[in-house]
Amino acid sequence: MITKEHTRKYLLILVMIVLLLPLIQECTNLFTEKHLSGYFKPAKKPVAGVNGWWNGTFQDSFELYHNEQFGLRNAFVRLHNQFEYDLFKHTNANDVIAGKNDFLFELKYITAYNGDDYIGDKAVREMTRKLKTLQDSLTKKNITLIVAFAPGKASFYPEYIPDHLNNAGKPTNYKSLATAFNASGINFIDFNSWFIQKKENSAYPLYPKTGIHWSRYGSVLAADSLIAYIEQKRQVDMPSVVIKSVTWSDSIQSPDDDIGRSLNLIFPVKPLLMAYPEYNFESPDQKAKVKMMVVGDSFFWSLFDIRFAPRSFESIDFWYYNSQVFHTDGRQQEMAENADNCLETETNQVVMIIASESNLGGFGWGYIDDAYDYFVLKRKDRILNKMIRSYETKIRMDQAWMMTIKAKADAAKIPLDSMIRLDAVFLAEEKMKSK
Repeated sequence: MITKEHTRKYLLILVMIVLLLPLIQECTNLFTEKHLSGYFKPAKKPVAGVNGWWNGTFQDSFELYHNEQFGLRNAFVRLHNQFEYDLFKHTNANDVIAGKNDFLFELKYITAYNGDDYIGDKAVREMTRKLKTLQDSLTKKNITLIVAFAPGKASFYPEYIPDHLNNAGKPTNYKSLATAFNASGINFIDFNSWFIQKKENSAYPLYPKTGIHWSRYGSVLAADSLIAYIEQKRQVDMPSVVIKSVTWSDSIQSPDDDIGRSLNLIFPVKPLLMAYPEYNFESPDQKAKVKMMVVGDSFFWSLFDIRFAPRSFESIDFWYYNSQVFHTDGRQQEMAENADNCLETETNQVVMIIASESNLGGFGWGYIDDAYDYFVLKRKDRILNKMIRSYETKIRMDQAWMMTIKAKADAAKIPLDSMIRLDAVFLAEEKMKSK
């Protein structure tokens, strides 16, 4: 017969086992733990030393390291995240917002949809002028410049934005730039508008519920559309995408669950039933293949990954955020600061600049100004200017840095863009002095 005393003893033993489980796991690796998704920089195991011990840096470093290494940490992180998501719809992924019906957004897309990052009418006019002039200059060199806007999730699914964050109605970078580009004659592909038009009648999902980029099916449609646009502009016949079949699947493929995975939940958010195309490319016999350079954000990865080159293009040079450079012609990946985007422009027949609505505030990431200086103004000081624009891009992509710059701009009572420029000029000039 089990008495109350026995029950208390068993409960105490159970509690002790639970408390000791992390230590047991850390020492034995008894359970196989699933890795956490998302990007983070792991703490390095510190090396003990006399100086570090006495000044306290070893202890601080060891604490950071141990907090990432104790047994069952990943399971406890997922459990914590699950409680917060179920109770409060709070996510512990950086700037990920849980919308209505568990549709997931990144905050910057909602900010762009609301127009809270609008660069202003003057900046829109200046960017349009430079792009059109640059396009005309490159046309004389038989280089086709194309500007493309990838779809944005907030624009595609505004009905699922949380009510307290849906403040649409102000001018936006997307609407203002799209209007200006269309009116000026810039070679412009508006995938955002195209996707919204196809939303109700598409046989398959163009945008996932738990991803931030266009669906795999949507990206293949975009690839085929891009090829057709280049064919029309350059009067060539290229190997096109041929979709053989489309299969529904509840097994989500990359990138259709990229922000869903980043939540690190025990019970993941249920995604939409997605469709995946089986496709190939037309035979290259008697077809033209062009060389293309792309300056773009992460939306181009889906197109880059389907091996556009060499199946439809001779080669592609992908300048990711005009910061890292990826090649398909056998060259190694390199940093943009060690390459020359203008000289590389001259080796390609097509140059495309592509971004989603969340990145239109810094569209081109300095490339437009670099190329304008080189091809239009033929300026000799373009190395300094390129360095300045590189710092501007770094500032805009670093949230903590941007907050500091905004505080300085508010204190000086000048526009944010002006303060970004002033800091970038100072840093570039100091860098030039050190060379």
